[in-house]
Amino acid sequence: MQTPILYQSFVNPPIPLVAWNTVISEIGASSIVNNGLYTGSGVRIGIDEAEGVCDVNNSNLIGKNIVIVGSTNTSDHATRVTSITALIAPNATFYANGNNNSIGIGWFITVQCDIVNCSYAFCNNIQNNDGTYTDGVKTYRADIDGVYDYQIQVHGITCVMAAGNYCDNEYYSGYNPQNRVCSPGLAYNAITVGGVKRAISWSGYVLKHEDEASFVSDLPYVKPEISAFFTVNVPAMGADSGTSYSAPQVSGCCALLMQKSNAYKGNPRRVKAALMVGASKTNDYVEDRGRFDNHVGAGCVNLYNTAFISSSTNTSVPAGSPIGSEPYSCLRDLNAGDTLIVSLAWEFVRSGSDSSTAGLTDYDIRIYGPGGNLVAGSNNYFTTVELVRLNVETTGTYKIVVYQKGLMPSWNTIGDRLTISQSVR
Repeated sequence: MQTPILYQSFVNPPIPLVAWNTVISEIGASSIVNNGLYTGSGVRIGIDEAEGVCDVNNSNLIGKNIVIVGSTNTSDHATRVTSITALIAPNATFYANGNNNSIGIGWFITVQCDIVNCSYAFCNNIQNNDGTYTDGVKTYRADIDGVYDYQIQVHGITCVMAAGNYCDNEYYSGYNPQNRVCSPGLAYNAITVGGVKRAISWSGYVLKHEDEASFVSDLPYVKPEISAFFTVNVPAMGADSGTSYSAPQVSGCCALLMQKSNAYKGNPRRVKAALMVGASKTNDYVEDRGRFDNHVGAGCVNLYNTAFISSSTNTSVPAGSPIGSEPYSCLRDLNAGDTLIVSLAWEFVRSGSDSSTAGLTDYDIRIYGPGGNLVAGSNNYFTTVELVRLNVETTGTYKIVVYQKGLMPSWNTIGDRLTISQSVR
């Protein structure tokens, strides 16, 4: 097993265009964080690191409730990751593990964490005799991604993964010239986070995807599902870049969401669906697969939209339900000019890490207009998320349907649990 690498930037970070308070504002959290509306109280966040733990004497972390296990060596990486999460959710309890040379989140399950932030990766690279590295094959690994999928499914723990970064330095173990997501960011049941930046346009500042933030471009499923800022100016620490620092922004937002409603605790698919439906569409968003962009997923995380505009519904699908069934439908009255956003999340079912016991059903979202005609839909394949954005042209009643398109060959017979979220903006 290779040693995991940290998901930091592999280039000199650019001078950030945004201050920390602006980052908080852009991810829709300023009115919640600055007013202390929610602080993460009662939520347990695991900080899973590959090399060291946070410095509890850092000014961002003094007075925070932090429990440390394993390595007591501190690292700037772990301190930044923890600081970003703690600045968003200051009253959460943090569990730091800086010695993750094994796979899985067992300790975090034992201490009953609600969220685990993973800002590292296994790139599967091979070191050559001359000291260079050969780029590894970036595909789903049952012994890494599958373990996380199983633990998330069974224990209901929300895992937030950094998508990774571009690296063309062939002498570095994180060599990633094709800029693809690495394990455990390919775990279906995890929330994988990409990177965005604030760019100048003729109309002012806009959000765009960050070229150095990894994304899946040659595999049939959507990763990342959501994004956050790639370059972060952490108070008292300065700026650094990497999806290592995008992920804890999302972890902090998840903690505030869980404090607002206990319904999100123990239900990672509900968290994922809510984050996707609340996301802000980036300026350069292109619907690449389904209704997702292949760089930024649903877009940039927006806590306000997620917490106060979106609504979600859980439903269960009986085992062996026939292809073509509709496990969920609802009616929605909409006005011309509205934007209807619908997201769907379900689970990749595993019985341990054995790939022969894994199963995945293919679901789609379909939206029918006032006249009964199909006006929008999603059609992802071999994934556990769907997203539709519909610009409403005609006032009337619309029907939203979850459609079971088919079963994967090794589908597990225990049935599926789905969460569908909606937002009108």
